[in-house]
Amino acid sequence: MIDDDVADAVKGLSTDQKLLLALLFETHQERDAAGTLNNWGVPILASGSASYRASTSRSLRRLEARGLILRHNDVTGAPGLDRMRRSASDPHRKTTHVAFTEIGLAYMQRLTL
Repeated sequence: MIDDDVADAVKGLSTDQKLLLALLFETHQERDAAGTLNNWGVPILASGSASYRASTSRSLRRLEARGLILRHNDVTGAPGLDRMRRSASDPHRKTTHVAFTEIGLAYMQRLTL
């Protein structure tokens, strides 16, 4: 059941992870309303200090491991695949875009109601 999956995926999220999800979801909604949301998801541009970029990267990796998002690279794609990653276990390079999974969307939509 999706509610059980959502509850398991979000248990113990850090404040930084929740904030990052909220920012990504806001961009997701804006692009969806404007008709500019594509299969790659929303662009993620980590700027700032090296430690901030590393923290963002770790948060994205952990959110993906929980099944809330899927990271993509729209330039190189997934090595050995037809560019688009289909699961977190697919090979991955630098993140340029983030797409919400079904569980991630269910969680964010529940928060915004």
